[in-house]
Amino acid sequence: TAPTVEAPSTTANTPTPADPVVAPREAVADVTADAGQVTGAAALAVSDRAFALQVAAHAPPPPELVSIRVESTPSGAQVFDADGQLIGETPLDFQRQKDSGAFELTVKRPSFGPKTVTVGTAENVVQHVRLARIRKNNGATGHGTSDDGKKPGGSFGTF
Repeated sequence: TAPTVEAPSTTANTPTPADPVVAPREAVADVTADAGQVTGAAALAVSDRAFALQVAAHAPPPPELVSIRVESTPSGAQVFDADGQLIGETPLDFQRQKDSGAFELTVKRPSFGPKTVTVGTAENVVQHVRLARIRKNNGATGHGTSDDGKKPGGSFGTF
């Protein structure tokens, strides 16, 4: 015999036993309505929907996320994950699963030394990174001092 499902309680949008039962087009020939009972293909459709709603009601909630913001001085620095993959440029906003563990980020910008920071995921974070400018070796350009600390040009001076 075909499965039978009790018709839901009467509301403004629910058919009563006196009203026709609405079913998917392919199931119309297999539907009967009798004293509040839904049978045939319509019962399967109602049963499947009820099961899907029940599963959805018991599904775990989506993971809670925290917001991570990485800022840098100077801005426009590239941000890399621990695997060396580029994530984006500062200022950078992204999300991680809450309490998923600390992770490392490396912030880089040309003419500045890279800086690696560890970021936690227990709460929303704003991580500010101050990059230090790399000083150029002035001896290589002929200005400044030589390796022995004396002015270039030796004992003859400059011309």
